[in-house]
Amino acid sequence: MRLVDQILDTLNSNEFTIADNEHKGISGKELSPQVSWLASKISELPSGPIGICCSNGPRLIIALLAVMLSERSIILLGVKWQDSELNHVINESPCAAVIFEAGFREIDLGEGWHTFIASELAVQYRTTVIPFVPDGLWVGQYTSGTTGRSKLVIREWQALQDEIMALDKAVLLSGNPLFLNMAPAHHSYGFCGGMLWPLYKHAKIVTIRDFYPSQTRKIWHKKEPDVVFGLPFQYQFIATSPGPVPNKPVIAFSAGGPLVREVREVVHENLGFYLSNNYGSTESGTMCIYPEMPIDEKVSCVGWPLQGRVFATDVNGQLLLESEGVMRGYYGEEPVSLPYKTGDKGIISDDGRVFIQGRIKPVINIGGVKVDTSYVEEVLLRIPAISEVVVFPDESTGFYQSIKAFVVLKENSMENEASIREHCRDYLKQIEVPRKIIIVDQLPRSETGKILGKYLLNIK
Repeated sequence: MRLVDQILDTLNSNEFTIADNEHKGISGKELSPQVSWLASKISELPSGPIGICCSNGPRLIIALLAVMLSERSIILLGVKWQDSELNHVINESPCAAVIFEAGFREIDLGEGWHTFIASELAVQYRTTVIPFVPDGLWVGQYTSGTTGRSKLVIREWQALQDEIMALDKAVLLSGNPLFLNMAPAHHSYGFCGGMLWPLYKHAKIVTIRDFYPSQTRKIWHKKEPDVVFGLPFQYQFIATSPGPVPNKPVIAFSAGGPLVREVREVVHENLGFYLSNNYGSTESGTMCIYPEMPIDEKVSCVGWPLQGRVFATDVNGQLLLESEGVMRGYYGEEPVSLPYKTGDKGIISDDGRVFIQGRIKPVINIGGVKVDTSYVEEVLLRIPAISEVVVFPDESTGFYQSIKAFVVLKENSMENEASIREHCRDYLKQIEVPRKIIIVDQLPRSETGKILGKYLLNIK
């Protein structure tokens, strides 16, 4: 059965399907009338994909199933994105309409948009001509924008089905399992694994909308989930918060950032089980998992490839991936070709494990001279007063780029732009010294802890 049909079959179930935090679970049949009504309203809208901007579990599921039932493509949007970013991506995307949670997150999308209310959901739809729409049915998700503007990643439903089937074969679940999903719903990891997988299995889902460690720990203890999806910092906070000890699930996935030894250690010591590393990306979905990652394992090890994922390396040590789970491409760009370039340097051990040795950092072209941004960052971090730094190319007038560095200083630091630049001159060639050094209070980060370069691009 197709993934879409299997998930829509949830609407025929009398079993508890989804709950948000400790609220009462809702069955498929209880959801069915709301889904059908919303789907009929969507069918009256101009053709094109439908954006979903919801974090409440039941409302998200209603929106998701209604869009699937109306045979429209889906674009997932982050509830906590800044208004300016949300407005920009929606108006530049091929969204024909966007579904928000009424009274929780709505924005003014400008002229050419109208609104209607569907129970606890607000639907804003275009009356103007929408941008070019890619063919077929697909799911669109935005990259985090760590090195620039977010890009809309388009993945076929077949790619999502391939990922879910691979996860299902890697983790043996019996009976009617319960999933606890703490990861953001718009994030590839939380959406595909923590939402679509349990819907495919007709399993129970409890979503965490607003993460409070002690409350989440109590919910975990009460619900006794079989599968948990979370971020490293969430597990660390839960493990060090007061409250009853949660059960040991069949598997507790961690993704969105490195599963460092400190997190593995505190979870095992305080909760009594080992976390499982999940390595992937928006473009590829889950690529590898490391079930019950030992405390003494190197943080660079991300485990074994899921079924159907084959890795190799190119001459630069970049990991290349062959997989049906890879995206079709970025919206507005040429389709991606296989093998897919992951952007990560890595090695593959004799026993098949994959080790990550860092990102392939962008190279800045300054008048024909290639400058490695990672080396510039390394030099800046040698200054004791600097706690964090990120370097980007700065588009300049003329034919070349220049270097722009954003730095976070430690408390009571006396460093300034001039002293930082003087330090750079001792270790860098003149052409490698950042033309602009901007001191900021903090670097903007995503819910998963990644630096969001897109919020720094327009700072002068």
